Amino acid sequence: MTTVDQVADFLGVTPREVVKTLLYRTHDRSVAVLVPGDREVNDVKLVRIFNDPQIRFLEPDEIVSLTGGPVGFSGPVGLPPGTAVYADTLVERYGGMIVGANAADTHLSGVKLGRDFSVERFDDFVWAREGDLCPRCGVSMTRTNGLEVGHIFKLGTKYSEAMHAEFLDEKGLSHPFIMGCYGFGISRMVAAAIEQLHDADGIVWPLSIAPVPLLILAVNMNDADIRDAAFGLETECERRGIETLLDDRDLSPGIKFKDADLIGIPFRLTVGKKLKEGTVELFHRASRHVEEIPLGEAVERIAARIKS
Repeated sequence: MTTVDQVADFLGVTPREVVKTLLYRTHDRSVAVLVPGDREVNDVKLVRIFNDPQIRFLEPDEIVSLTGGPVGFSGPVGLPPGTAVYADTLVERYGGMIVGANAADTHLSGVKLGRDFSVERFDDFVWAREGDLCPRCGVSMTRTNGLEVGHIFKLGTKYSEAMHAEFLDEKGLSHPFIMGCYGFGISRMVAAAIEQLHDADGIVWPLSIAPVPLLILAVNMNDADIRDAAFGLETECERRGIETLLDDRDLSPGIKFKDADLIGIPFRLTVGKKLKEGTVELFHRASRHVEEIPLGEAVERIAARIKS
């Protein structure tokens, strides 16, 4: 077996100048599909074009039986009668091409469509890539990544027929409804937000969809002053309608800070050693900005930032 790259390298041409012949079996016949050597067949398109979800590659022994040559040297010239040849629309532009000769270690060059073989149908078989021309407007396509957060499906009449859901048209004739479904995925939206809004330390929740806006982190729950101040802040925040998560675990500060970054709550109020000076730290997860604020003003400051 040889590859397109090996053939192109041997002949001193680009892989695009070599046309691959891929052999398949549908439910009732063998077919050949021609694509440029630098492109790959899109299986979804293949199934749609042949309307056969069971279409498959020919096995190596089937290829030998059909063409007389081994895998890697198949071509459209001289295929047995009854073997339909399909080709990607890109192949239609070729003036001459290099194809397999259906014989071991042999390729044909200067092969011309129409003179040396015929194509039953041209269609779009290959994966689209950047630079391809849009089939509708002819503009060169660019590639970008997208995130799917919802669905629109046309269900047709499959379910309306089963449920006998029908309507009368203007002539009084009965027809099944054409159905569709439209869905916005809440869980998908959450995953998409996390994919777009994160850093090396974890999630960076936007305030609009954060599980809670504020995390109160008590550095040392064994310190009575720190513990009382943390509980007091939690109570006052809840009284003001600010949903709060209190980290009152008896763990090291390092673990707590690491977990806080990972969870990504928009604001973190740290109650620690600076409490002796009457201050706490307000940490902004998105900007990583830290403010030292008086304990007595903490809830008011937080409320102002959350409402803004």
